[in-house]
Amino acid sequence: MSKALKILKINFLSLLALPPFFISILSQLLIKALEKALVFLGVGAALFALFLLNLIFNNPDGFLDGLGTLVAMLILFGGIILIVGGILFLAATVGAFVLTAVVSLFNTILGFVFNSCHNLYSRLFALCKQEYSALSDSSQIKASALSCPFFYLLKGLNATLIFLLSAAAPLAALSSLLFIGYSVYSAYQSIHQTFGIGIFSYLELFPTINMVFAILYFVVVN
Repeated sequence: MSKALKILKINFLSLLALPPFFISILSQLLIKALEKALVFLGVGAALFALFLLNLIFNNPDGFLDGLGTLVAMLILFGGIILIVGGILFLAATVGAFVLTAVVSLFNTILGFVFNSCHNLYSRLFALCKQEYSALSDSSQIKASALSCPFFYLLKGLNATLIFLLSAAAPLAALSSLLFIGYSVYSAYQSIHQTFGIGIFSYLELFPTINMVFAILYFVVVN
């Protein structure tokens, strides 16, 4: 009877450990998603900056004409333009501040949830292992997956998570290399089938500045 109660206890503790286990994983994934969202915003800003620089370098006369027009408009309608520009600048600054504050708040909340759930899960899992070892040592018949299915499920999930975390960095690096290689190969195939030439021969058809910006666009996006 004592053994049966211990088995029930192990399974009950394992069941209690499952919700914080999944919540900690979900909160960590949400934190990473928010970080990636900020990265995408940074990439968008970088692409916009490259687009403006490309326009300036490819059409300096047009840029100077536009700059002269802007100066003339500032002279004629300086007050109105300064007010409108100030409002837009203020709105952009407030928007950036609010976005940063919201992301920081969510990161703080999710970080607290992750740490709390992870600590709770770790304690319950350690207690389950301790009870399981004590039961196996004190019993002539070793506890098995049939008697403690939820504990074995928890062990399997924990082992899977450890494996994924240990392999995450190499897999991410390999995925990035494969994606870059696929992008280059896809661009080569498209250019070769359309024009019958290689990538570098195709880039040489354009001015050097365009070739530089094309490479920079590719680097920023990838």
